[in-house]
Amino acid sequence: MSDKAEESAVGPKSQVKRSGKSITPPPLKKRLSMPLLSVREEGEGSSQPGASAVSSEDDEPKGTATSVWEDVPDQLPIPVKINMEIKLQLKKEIRYFEGKYGKILKLLEGVQGPPEVHKKFAVYAMKEAAKFKREGLISHLEKVLEKIERDQFLNKGDGSPSF
Repeated sequence: MSDKAEESAVGPKSQVKRSGKSITPPPLKKRLSMPLLSVREEGEGSSQPGASAVSSEDDEPKGTATSVWEDVPDQLPIPVKINMEIKLQLKKEIRYFEGKYGKILKLLEGVQGPPEVHKKFAVYAMKEAAKFKREGLISHLEKVLEKIERDQFLNKGDGSPSF
């Protein structure tokens, strides 16, 4: 096959598609119609210093732009905040594990939410322990997970499994 025929079949060598980069930008009409995410203005209590990252055009009506942050509250609910702190502490305690399960068990008891959340934290702790090859801790956490599942099963109702 000649170079010219190969080039027409594949495209010019200068336009070889690389991962993450497009060969040509989207058409101008498409770029103009793409929606932009608006950023909070300073008056709305934004924590970002300086001017906003996206400037709005003067000819655009201000009623059409909606903020992404309007529906998101400024603070997380208290149980979520506590669980995030517990997760960080679990990670720290497992990393610097000294053979004492007491601190880790107290942290797992402090998790707030339904049993599914408790199970997620126990599994997370097991994965963290596996990262640092803490086999004794992993086996202990498996027992904790079994206890959580057993308690959840017993509290579901009549106690008979539903298949």
